[in-house]
Amino acid sequence: ERADETIRAKEGIIAASTKTLRLFEERYKQGLATYIDVLESQNTLDNAYAGSAEAKYQKIRVFARIQKLLNEGCWYDVCKK
Repeated sequence: ERADETIRAKEGIIAASTKTLRLFEERYKQGLATYIDVLESQNTLDNAYAGSAEAKYQKIRVFARIQKLLNEGCWYDVCKK
C-alpha cells in the first residue's frame, strides 16, 4: 500500500538522520565539526520524526474516512472534518 511505503521511507530517513547526528556529535567532540552542524543534524532528525508522524496520521485519517464512507461508523474525530 502506498501509505505503508511512505511510512517505511520516512523511517529510513529517520535512521539515516540518526546516523548523521551521531557522526556530527562525534566529529564535534573531536573538534572536526561545529555545534551548528550538530544542531542542523538534530533539526533534520526532528523534521524526519515529524514527517513520519504526519504520514502515520494521514494513513489513520484515510482509514477513518473509508470507514465513514462504508457507513460502518467512526469513533475518531477525523471523520467529522
